[in-house]
Amino acid sequence: MFTFQKFVIDHYKVQLVMPENSHAAELFRIINQDRETLSRWMPWTPNIKTVEDEAQFLNYARLKMAKQKLFMLTILVNNTPVGMIDLHNIDRKNKRAELGYWLSSNYQGLGIISSSVNLVLDYAFEKLNFHKIILQSDSENGKSIAVAHRLNFTLEAILKDQITYNDDFKDLNIFVKFQHK
Repeated sequence: MFTFQKFVIDHYKVQLVMPENSHAAELFRIINQDRETLSRWMPWTPNIKTVEDEAQFLNYARLKMAKQKLFMLTILVNNTPVGMIDLHNIDRKNKRAELGYWLSSNYQGLGIISSSVNLVLDYAFEKLNFHKIILQSDSENGKSIAVAHRLNFTLEAILKDQITYNDDFKDLNIFVKFQHK
């Protein structure tokens, strides 16, 4: 297993690792456990109905990573998958990417996402030489908005009625962070 980064928060040993098929069952269990909440913020949630669906997604992600179109990591806590973090919609010409993440409700509020995002941002700016990282968030997703504020992202735009949830239109916040030179 390739480990990208390790850190400790409280008594939790956190690792950011390349996704493996062995993660599929536990990731699916968490998606199923948190399905109602995740489906509110993550449009892919309804597509993951079985462990096999999650395994297929992980295979798809690894193929995109091999083509440098995606950078995705599984978040492990004490060697158990608890979420994922990624850079997607990578645009190397314009040196930018979008950031995405999700975490089991059992581990939220501990600083795991903030620490993970900081490590991925460091990699994006220092190793990949990206200029801009974009974080899109439903305007009602208070936890994701709090992460953006905590990590000094700037609110660049609010796109009105941009996304739907249960046939209701919602605003989309566009947060950005730039590489400091």
